Amino acid sequence: MRRLIPVWVALVVTLVFPAIAAAQNARVFGQVLDKDGKPWVGVSVVIKGQNGQTYSLKTDKNGKYSQIGLAVGVYTFVLNDPAAGLNNFTEQHQIQADQDNEVNFNFKQLIAQQATANPDEEKKKQEAQSQFNTMKGHVDAGVAAFNDINQVQAQLKTATPDQQGPLKDKLKTDYQ
Repeated sequence: MRRLIPVWVALVVTLVFPAIAAAQNARVFGQVLDKDGKPWVGVSVVIKGQNGQTYSLKTDKNGKYSQIGLAVGVYTFVLNDPAAGLNNFTEQHQIQADQDNEVNFNFKQLIAQQATANPDEEKKKQEAQSQFNTMKGHVDAGVAAFNDINQVQAQLKTATPDQQGPLKDKLKTDYQ
């Protein structure tokens, strides 16, 4: 029986360690391109795993980065280059096992996508502004009518009986 213990330990080690190694077998690489579509040099790329593991990288002269030894899962990529105005740009990506995972960031395309999406938003903003201006016109007219009513009521108190008729007519018009 004592002779079988080392055999069992060797068998367990042989079965367990490849599974652990396979769990850390993913690789991610990619390229960061600036708003002109050119490689963005020196961008800080922080890769944060769900398990709390963090990898900090910088892009090379071609705007490329890579990291090996990742576990399978969803990772948050945070890009920073404060000198160039890039502050905490964040995206999440799924990393698969036993394969190369390419995660690129092309800010020229991202800006173009935002510009394409913005005409609808711009139209909505213009419609909202138009509705606001229409409503403001109604409110302003109502405030002017209330002010006129207050003035006419003050005039009615001091008006002679022959002046009260036209003032009462004006008051009816303002009420409507």
